Amino acid sequence: MKKTNKKSFGVIAILSLVIAAVCSLTSCSDDLDVQQSYPFTVEVMPYADKIAKGQTIEL
Repeated sequence: MKKTNKKSFGVIAILSLVIAAVCSLTSCSDDLDVQQSYPFTVEVMPYADKIAKGQTIEL
């Protein structure tokens, strides 16, 4: 009885690894979708010259 449980566990483990490998390899794609324009702009706050090092301010 114990040999059957070990054998079935081994078969289940191997099948799980095969399924995981197949799923991970089929999900790969060579196409890259790189976005070049964004709906926002990045700006710097004009407070850098008025703040001393270690000073805490509220914006």
